[in-house]
Amino acid sequence: MAVMVEVDARRAGDIDGILRDVKLTGKVREQGRPALIMNAPQTDDELWRYVRDTWGIELVREVHPDCINKGHEAPFTAFASAYFARDETALWIGSRGLAGKTYLMALLALPETTTLGAGVALIGGSLDQSKLAYEYTTSFWELASAPRHLLIGEPTTRELKLTNGGNEYVHAASSKSARGGHRPRLRLDEADEFDLNKNDPDMIKVLDDAMGQPMEQRGLHPQTVISSTHHYAKGAVTVLLKRIAEGELDAHKYTWCYKESLRRRSDATGEMIGWLSQAEVRRMRGRMRKKQFEVEVELQEPSVEGRVIDSDAVNNMFNPAYNRVLLPPGTRQGIRGEYIEVPCCGEYLKTLTPCLSHTYVTGCDWGRKRDLTAIVTYRTDTATGQWWLVAWWSDHKMPWPLLTEHLNQRVRRFPGRAAHDATGLGDVVDSMITVSVDPVILGGGQSGVRTKLFNDYIMAIEQDGLTGVRVEAAWYSHYYLTKNDLWGSGHPPDDFVAGALAWGLRSELIDPGLQIGGPVGPSVVEGLR
Repeated sequence: MAVMVEVDARRAGDIDGILRDVKLTGKVREQGRPALIMNAPQTDDELWRYVRDTWGIELVREVHPDCINKGHEAPFTAFASAYFARDETALWIGSRGLAGKTYLMALLALPETTTLGAGVALIGGSLDQSKLAYEYTTSFWELASAPRHLLIGEPTTRELKLTNGGNEYVHAASSKSARGGHRPRLRLDEADEFDLNKNDPDMIKVLDDAMGQPMEQRGLHPQTVISSTHHYAKGAVTVLLKRIAEGELDAHKYTWCYKESLRRRSDATGEMIGWLSQAEVRRMRGRMRKKQFEVEVELQEPSVEGRVIDSDAVNNMFNPAYNRVLLPPGTRQGIRGEYIEVPCCGEYLKTLTPCLSHTYVTGCDWGRKRDLTAIVTYRTDTATGQWWLVAWWSDHKMPWPLLTEHLNQRVRRFPGRAAHDATGLGDVVDSMITVSVDPVILGGGQSGVRTKLFNDYIMAIEQDGLTGVRVEAAWYSHYYLTKNDLWGSGHPPDDFVAGALAWGLRSELIDPGLQIGGPVGPSVVEGLR
């Protein structure tokens, strides 16, 4: 679509200056005033045609039939959303080598710089990765259809500049370089290759430094794309997915695999789409180990080195298909500060109040500053003895009176036994807790309370002792849990500790005279018949 751009007649000879300062106002020029015309796509269709006609690429707009039920999205959907800044941050996850992520990111810089006049910062997991993406971009400028009149000289090995103010710069994979400049468009490639901070594995070197840099430029909204294959179970992508699940990172995840790139006939139009041949897929399969191909190309879950809990058991514990007491199946994100409450039985649906005839246990792990405070509650008196998750909450950076009041209110709403991690707290929270809660000191050592609590809880999970709705944040904490998190230099996830404290209330570990769990009276099937 041709967009009229107002230009002051007194600057008619200053073409370069005009192009640098021009704003795409979309207004029709006033009578008698000269105007420049720039082709800035306004819709997805216009963007797709611009990329095809100018840069010679027909981007795939359809999900492969095999991947529709896997939650995949078409590559062009991710491309257009980034160009139009529909998501301020986007995470692209795709097959290694065959999904075209780096190529797509390189292509994205072309309409952004030429039609929006955007500044684009490119940072790869290594400098070589950054240069590869940049080389893809510069190669397009050799096309006869490329608007070479916009170039200010020839592109250098690290930078490309245009007369309309658009530019692209390749940063080294270092914190110092990542903090340089405030271009509105940030492109981070092969994010799983960014190192985690050894002292704080929830922090990602370079990437976290770069994320704060994009700023609005001449009315152009900032937008960030993080692209990668999910190689490592305890790597940067896992950290990013956990941040998204907990609500710490507001980002949309786009996933596609090699099948979206396959050369095939479109189900919608009957025309040929895609660029990848089956022969290339076979060659890639022949060069890679079976497990490597499954993880990096077919996008199966990466193997967790030192995994503590069986992955199938975790999926059963946090089950998207969980539909007890007529609860619609699905996933709750569990973002920080989100309170999730699940019906204890069918009677709950009549009053939206937990039934006092049931037995509940609650576990709480504190984390006022960096760590999370997590509070989990289970109903224990079910027909099978399996505990049902009925309430979950986590948050941090709150004063002690507010944190303790969350625990007070939880135990009042779900009366029953409760335990909290009192390790290192002294009497800090004693006066603020106004309900009956057992303090637990998680002593170390292989035979200590901490080890026994954790082992008992893990055994309970693997023996199908607990179940509930899929809380995404809690699922990540349990699914990617490693021995190093529990008994090494890592940190046990707070919702894992809270769950272990709750489960510990059924044993002789905390109160030798108490056994919680198993059927208790007729209320076990109350409201379910």
